Amino acid sequence: MANEILKNALIISMENELNTIPSSVDLKEYYSFSDEFDKRMKTLIKKANIKYVNIDKFKVRRSIVAASLIIIIAAASMSVEAFRLPIIKLTEKIYTEFSEILFDNEKNIAVPEMIEDVYVPLYMTEGYTLIEESKDMKSMHFLVYANEKDQLIMVDQFTLGVSMAVDTEGITTEEITIKDKSGIIYSKNGLTTIIINDNNYVHMISGYESREEIIKIAESLHIRE
Repeated sequence: MANEILKNALIISMENELNTIPSSVDLKEYYSFSDEFDKRMKTLIKKANIKYVNIDKFKVRRSIVAASLIIIIAAASMSVEAFRLPIIKLTEKIYTEFSEILFDNEKNIAVPEMIEDVYVPLYMTEGYTLIEESKDMKSMHFLVYANEKDQLIMVDQFTLGVSMAVDTEGITTEEITIKDKSGIIYSKNGLTTIIINDNNYVHMISGYESREEIIKIAESLHIRE
């Protein structure tokens, strides 16, 4: 009986919260991501599941979450007005389950809470040019490169307190070492992704290029002057 009462109370509370959100028409007046960012998010949701794995002192764990989580995280540093539209807009297009990846600081190591040093690649696959860069998010940084075929390579940087959401369908991951830093590499449907923890930030490089090319890009990451 008590569980049923709590369940009904939760449903009522959630409905009240949802009723406070403006309509999609009203929200369109607030903020809209660029077409390239929207395209990047579509590519991002194709990334494959990462199972339980340790990267240095930071644990990656798997749990099923709603697709809206990645949108909430991506907009976490924006104003309230800019924050609401991406949640509504993109969750209308996504109907699947994701895995959440959390980087836990198990040893309480002092790490940056915001992006203090931006990492950029010295090397980029031939034919790709920078088309978009996020500069207004405190806990993450995105670089998006594209070629003439409209293929994308994403170079992302996160603080260790940020989680990610990826496709839950099974894949095989491999451990990899980039400049003495531990990471994992995996591929799915032609998309190769590397995730590295440098003990200050998490770096994620993804693209529809060969494994060797993605590794070269990861190896070339350095602090932008």
